[in-house]
Amino acid sequence: MDGADQPGSGAAVSGRRTHDGTPVLIGDIGGTNCRIGLAAWREGVPAVLERRTYSTDDFTSPAEAIARFLEEVPDARPVKSACVAVAGPVTGDEIDLTNCAWTFSRTRVQARLNLDHLLIINDLHALARAVLDLQPTEFVAIGEIVGPAVDGPIAVVAPGTGLGAAMAFDAPIRFVCPTEAGHVGFAPGDDVELELLRLWRPHLGRVRNEHLLSGPGLVRLYRALGALEDTHVEPLGGPEILEKAVAGSDTLCLRAAERFAKILGAVCGDITLTQGARQVVLSGSIVTSLQPILRQGGFRARFEQRGPTGEYMRQRGTLVAARADLGLVGAFLCLDDHLLSAGS
Repeated sequence: MDGADQPGSGAAVSGRRTHDGTPVLIGDIGGTNCRIGLAAWREGVPAVLERRTYSTDDFTSPAEAIARFLEEVPDARPVKSACVAVAGPVTGDEIDLTNCAWTFSRTRVQARLNLDHLLIINDLHALARAVLDLQPTEFVAIGEIVGPAVDGPIAVVAPGTGLGAAMAFDAPIRFVCPTEAGHVGFAPGDDVELELLRLWRPHLGRVRNEHLLSGPGLVRLYRALGALEDTHVEPLGGPEILEKAVAGSDTLCLRAAERFAKILGAVCGDITLTQGARQVVLSGSIVTSLQPILRQGGFRARFEQRGPTGEYMRQRGTLVAARADLGLVGAFLCLDDHLLSAGS
């Protein structure tokens, strides 16, 4: 793929508020994992200096998780600025995470940790911001673009404990807008998916995309396909299903992963249409593990079936972001942007 078609320039950014090398605290909090770290500019690029991963269930708020991190990493004191990306909408001081029991106040967390600056953002906001600065080598293309490059924003899609999505603009200005596209209703693409919808509707009510395209969704798919096919279903979690699917050691796991990839392709196509996106960037451990199955063709075929014509979708790229700490890097860049615009 030509460098001009990549999401970001990957160029080092100079003149930032934190460019003096002062570390700041960063966090990426989802429904399952809570990642806390320290980051700073090093030779003009963001560097995550320390990181810890905890179970979100072990804490009741980001203040508790950050306090644990500060106990384990003495060099983090006295950190005075922080940015925490959370898996849920951020619309005011009170934050309520979507797939976890945390509810907290930004101002109370800031006061408890004695921070000068605390920025709370949506986790997809952080991912999308990081995508804008990644190097071209930090993306893996899924399928090929046919025809000339097109204009438009970048759609960022991340299946995890839930399903997140955002829009990232790199021209004429750099701008990120998180969305709640994971809560859009599921649209079956064939007779099998119609049967899945009928199976789930009595239990889930309105079936949403994240009911399928998430870690719990993969398990739900695996069990439902087993029920429809009257096949023995083992008590497997999402990582085990993916591992067996990629290894080809379990037929039902493979069918579940292939179905997941097809539905993901369809949803990415719908997001591309609604955003007018020129490309989709996938992020997260699920899609990283799923890459061999994404490359088999079912994902891209479903993606290209969307749109007014096949040519419309074939001109739009689908990529996997290969950097593992994307959420933490994005939180650092968002804080840096915030401090720069505030003149702090």
